[in-house]
Amino acid sequence: MKRIFNLFICIIFSLNTFSQSRYIQKKEGVIVEEKTFYKEKNELVAKFKKKLPPEKYFDIIYEFEEPIKTNDSIIIKVSKVTFSSYPPKMNINNVFNEEAIKGKSLPATSFQTVNGEVITLDDLIGKPTIINFWHTACGPCIKEMPILNEIKKEYGDEVNFIAVTFETKEKVEKFLNKREFDFTHIINAADFMNSIQIKEFPKTFYLDKDGIVKKIEGAVSAEQKSDIVDYIEKLL
Repeated sequence: MKRIFNLFICIIFSLNTFSQSRYIQKKEGVIVEEKTFYKEKNELVAKFKKKLPPEKYFDIIYEFEEPIKTNDSIIIKVSKVTFSSYPPKMNINNVFNEEAIKGKSLPATSFQTVNGEVITLDDLIGKPTIINFWHTACGPCIKEMPILNEIKKEYGDEVNFIAVTFETKEKVEKFLNKREFDFTHIINAADFMNSIQIKEFPKTFYLDKDGIVKKIEGAVSAEQKSDIVDYIEKLL
């Protein structure tokens, strides 16, 4: 009889768990049902796509905090929102796998710079290398540029500072005429970015003197600058 009672309690608990309503708390604090949240997201993505050529890809990527569970609901808070767009060659089904990249060299052989030069990964060997993945319409990319410029100024030629984008020479030059981004600029790198599954921006790779990827980070804040400098010192 006791076993039957315990089984009954487990069934009731399970039913209660599965019946919990799921809600999303937006960045501005508004809480909506999960279905409503994703319906609004899809409508917003569709609105943006109307302004883009048919072959372009656009998405909104959300990151979430740990769910808050109560007796009758689950609330999931948005911690970060990233607007991402890609050129036609990018594979939108890729999922970025940091652990598959760290501890290895990158799979590219040569890059085209905005100045028309060609550099290879072998050219970067012998110094630590910072590779920043960005594009001109990326708000978080633009926001972190002053911090990256400060770090570049501090180390000069001791470290390779590389900025990589899928965009064209014309688009990058137009951007650089208005804003300072004092890195060596690699353009037309969609195939390379696709090969390592870069899906959101910005993303920064830290390579050691042998060209091995040691660390990967997202957007850089002013508060992180001292930590980045400390890490570069370890790579020197």
